Amino acid sequence: MYFILQATVLLAHSMNVLPCANELSINATLGEDVLLNPNCTDCDALSIEWKFSSNLMTSCISSYIMSKETISKIVFGAFEGRVSILRNGLHLWLPSVHINDTGKYTRILTTLNGMEQCVSITVNVKEDYRKAETFEINQTKDNGLKTTISLSVSIVGVILGVIIILLWIKRKSAWRATSRERKNQGNPYAEMPLIRILK
Repeated sequence: MYFILQATVLLAHSMNVLPCANELSINATLGEDVLLNPNCTDCDALSIEWKFSSNLMTSCISSYIMSKETISKIVFGAFEGRVSILRNGLHLWLPSVHINDTGKYTRILTTLNGMEQCVSITVNVKEDYRKAETFEINQTKDNGLKTTISLSVSIVGVILGVIIILLWIKRKSAWRATSRERKNQGNPYAEMPLIRILK
């Protein structure tokens, strides 16, 4: 059993994936500064590496190597200027995080006696929830206002339609009355009962 565990660790290490005993998670807001400062039991380190992995990529962030004479501190490629290494490589500072900073940050610490300690921290970067809520609240108010305006316009439309119909009926009635008067003025028998006409 011990042999299988050792073989798994060696295979994982050769593939740059070390199984970590400690898995932590942090939720961060877009634009927030994030400090990754996991605890360490034996902080006398020979070297400290930080690695980053996400769905898109896996890469080395930094390498911090200490010897009696010198300290070598390297931040690699795309992370240069985006991260800061603090406390002799133990902590990683991510200023003003973006959505693409979402992923797993792994610190691999090699002690003076050659033992490796691994800690992984998953950082989830989300947009500001307060801004989203404010937008939804304002959106609801605007939608309510739009509904009120639409309802008001609909009611006014119905009232105008009824007024137009009533005016049309009144005009039609007035037109009929005027036309009857004109007819009666031109025909003297128009108002006489039918029996009288036959005499």
